[in-house]
Amino acid sequence: MILKTLGWKKINVTIQFLVTETQLTQNMFYALDVAKFEQRIQQIKAESIEVMSWTDTSIKGKINVTKPDMLFFSIPFDNGWRVEIDGESVPVSKLGGFIGVNVEHGQHIVELHYKPKGFNLGVVISIFSLFTFGLLSFLDLVKKKTLKIKWDKGI
Repeated sequence: MILKTLGWKKINVTIQFLVTETQLTQNMFYALDVAKFEQRIQQIKAESIEVMSWTDTSIKGKINVTKPDMLFFSIPFDNGWRVEIDGESVPVSKLGGFIGVNVEHGQHIVELHYKPKGFNLGVVISIFSLFTFGLLSFLDLVKKKTLKIKWDKGI
């Protein structure tokens, strides 16, 4: 089989299968230019974010960007994520299920904050529930003391 899809190079490839029942349904082959691949990896590493601090719900870091680009985070996208670049809120994009933000040329401080949908409502409901429980417990205590006083007085 002769492959002509490598551009200027023609190479002969012989494929032998250990299992005789194996068949190729698509004659598509790919090659990787390792030198270009490693060069691109170094470019990506040079423009990666340097994490300065993080918690369960936030990440803060700095980055030096050589040209305006989309900053990709391998964090699953969720509407609860909020991103600030240099203290200004920026829109969060969905990149194939992950988080991305547009970033301009230069050095920037990037902060990501996460608050789950419904968090504020959950806090309000919890506070209301605790207040209601406290009130009912207090009323029950008052009722028991009142009954005890009446019992002691023989009423």
